[in-house]
Amino acid sequence: MTRFFHAILWFILFFVAVSASAAEPKFSYSFNGTVLDVLEGDLLSILHQGKRIKVRLSDIDCPEVDQAFYNEAMKFSAILVYSGPVRIDVKELDEQGRAVGEVVLLDKRLNLNKELVKAGLAWWQWKKSDDSSYGELEVIAREMKIGLWKDKNPTPPWEFHIKKGGS
Repeated sequence: MTRFFHAILWFILFFVAVSASAAEPKFSYSFNGTVLDVLEGDLLSILHQGKRIKVRLSDIDCPEVDQAFYNEAMKFSAILVYSGPVRIDVKELDEQGRAVGEVVLLDKRLNLNKELVKAGLAWWQWKKSDDSSYGELEVIAREMKIGLWKDKNPTPPWEFHIKKGGS
């Protein structure tokens, strides 16, 4: 009887452990830092604990170097991020080992990623994002013809790369 009871107990513990691990959230962590450089509208260099860390903004894609509104996106990001400390809510690491996440401006309590979309300076990457609020912000910017939406048919960066023969 005790072997049977122990077997049942181990089965229950195993089931609970497997269930708990399946319910774990996606990879995420946060850290605070200071922006050293705006490398692109959606790529920053952050100083954190004496180290320089490259951070790609998640959920969005800003215009590339040879695209319209590239400079505007970089300037917009710079104006916002150089005002004070930021928090990076990291969602993943990309294939180059860079942190990918949302950048929160601590002094203004603004989300840089969403502010870029609101300003019409970034596309929502709906295939890579599970946050539909970005889509809502993009629709408003499109309807108001703000930023890159002033152009009749702006080319998203992922299509721009294909047209240029890149990856």
